[in-house]
This record gives sequence, C-alpha cells and structure tokens, in this order.
Amino acid sequence: MDQLMLLKPGKDYAEGIFRYRNAFIMAGDSMDGTGSLYRMPDPEAWLDQVTDLSRPETTPEEWVTTSQYICVRPYDNRLVGMIQLRHSLNEYLQQYGGHVEFSVLPDERGKGYATWMLRNVLRYAKDYDIDRVLLAVEPRNAAGKRVIEKNGGEFLDKVLDPEYEIELERYSIGV
Repeated sequence: MDQLMLLKPGKDYAEGIFRYRNAFIMAGDSMDGTGSLYRMPDPEAWLDQVTDLSRPETTPEEWVTTSQYICVRPYDNRLVGMIQLRHSLNEYLQQYGGHVEFSVLPDERGKGYATWMLRNVLRYAKDYDIDRVLLAVEPRNAAGKRVIEKNGGEFLDKVLDPEYEIELERYSIGV
C-alpha cells in the first residue's frame, strides 16, 4: 500500500480531523484509536491534548503516554484512518484496552487500510520496550479481528469489561 502515509497529526490536518470526527458522529460509529476526539469538537484542542499525551512529563497521572498517528492517502491528502500506540498499560488497559486502537473512515473500509496501519505502527512498539502488543476487540467486530489476525494476532481470552458492560476478545502480537 504505497498510497498511504502514517503521520503524527498536526495543525495542517485540523480540517481533516474535524471531518473525520464528524463522519463518525454522523454514522453513529465509534472512533477507536482517536483518544478524546469524540468529546472534543475543536481539533486544535485535541491536537494540544495529543501533544501532551505524547510526553511522560505532561501525561496526566491516571493516563498513559501515547503516540497518535493519522493515516493519510497522499494522492488526495485525505485522512482515512487513525491509530494510537500506548507506550505502557495501566491496570485497566492491561485487562480491557491494550496498546493499540484504530479506526478507518466508514466510507473507506474494506480497502486494507487498517491492516496496513497496524502493521506499520507495530514497528514503533520496540521504541517503547514493548515485546508483545496487547489488543482488545468486541467479538462482533469481525473486520477488527481479521486485521489483528492478519498482523499475527494470537487469541488470548475473553473478558467482560464491567465499566462498559461489554465482552472483549484479547489478542497479542509479538513485535
């Protein structure tokens, strides 16, 4: 997939981030891998938070340091997906979240973008001393499970997230 780029988000993509958020809200879909974007209508405020969360010294104590990436298709400069890599896991993320979350625009799904994003973000895991990346997915998300499995994901177990009352399947990928 030479037609994609994985980039750190910047203010030059604020309009694309705004459109990305709105596409998910209009579709009534979840924006996995975007952090607080769903709750933040101002893309510049979200970008400031992304910057804060990328540095241990500015990450709130109850959160974990995270690298946020956007997936851009160069020929039309369209932001088609987002993915984030958590540098470590707190107790909740160890049990119910994982290191990586991702999403692709609803009208861009089925093109292999998520598989490409996950494969490429895994390359950064070693930079944070991560040997095995943990991921969690809802059992009904067949596409998400396929993305994980195509990238070497090994099924670990099923857990029930008591906070959100949803069942999750946990996978790990060696990096």
